[in-house]
Amino acid sequence: VYKLSGNKQKLLFIQPELKNQEIVQAGFDLDTDEVVWATNNTVYKTNPSNRKSKELAYVNPLQSSISSFAPLKDDELAVSIANSKDLFVYTPIDSENPKVLKGHASPIISVLSPFGDFMFSLGKNQELLVWSGTDKKIRQRLKLQDSQTGSRITKVSLDPQRRDLVVTTRMGNRETRKRYA
Repeated sequence: VYKLSGNKQKLLFIQPELKNQEIVQAGFDLDTDEVVWATNNTVYKTNPSNRKSKELAYVNPLQSSISSFAPLKDDELAVSIANSKDLFVYTPIDSENPKVLKGHASPIISVLSPFGDFMFSLGKNQELLVWSGTDKKIRQRLKLQDSQTGSRITKVSLDPQRRDLVVTTRMGNRETRKRYA
């Protein structure tokens, strides 16, 4: 983790290697400078000042592995797991029994939350669900592209201002990026 200011960078700390695990995603908490990161089965939050980590969510390795996560308001955490149509919302009060959100017709590729108050989840069939932040209900269901075209989604991200969803697809050697407000 680096602290960036102007053209200078300062190394704050290096996460020690984890035995038999790799980091699958990393980002920042919504309200602090803490780093939120995930291995195949656990999501952690690390304070860069004191280098102390705490576990936010755990997925049993016999069930599956984490494919993506998104920090939400009130220290909640949305997690998608490999080959699952369900989205899991963990709370600090109960990190072992998440709330299960259903609605996708195909396994979820990615979950993102621009500002922690609502979230996007995208399925392999290129169906995008927009979830409200307060009651975690589906507010909008969109079909991004005809899945019959032979293209596949390779990346899902937010633009630098965190306003638009950016979906990258590939068909053969051609890569296409589309923004969704």
